[in-house]
Amino acid sequence: MVEWKQKLPQVLQKRVMWSLRLVNALPPQSYVLSIAEDGIEILGRDRAGVGYGIQTLCQIIRNKGALLPTLRIEDKPDILTRGFLFGSGKGRKF
Repeated sequence: MVEWKQKLPQVLQKRVMWSLRLVNALPPQSYVLSIAEDGIEILGRDRAGVGYGIQTLCQIIRNKGALLPTLRIEDKPDILTRGFLFGSGKGRKF
């Protein structure tokens, strides 16, 4: 298990503990994001999982600002290949 811990300065001079950890018990590319009054924790199976957890946290901060809601998100992909198909145009008449 790899673990990083750091203190982040918050608005109003409040300090919150945050933690990023790799946990082998989770499925590949999955993560658990927990936001509580005393800190933020992201657990991920691998670097991809932790990265997706960080992206989700950034989206929450962008939408909610400095006052984060207390929450727990558990997310995993249904299919390990992530991507999209950009319009093949089959069956379309122009």
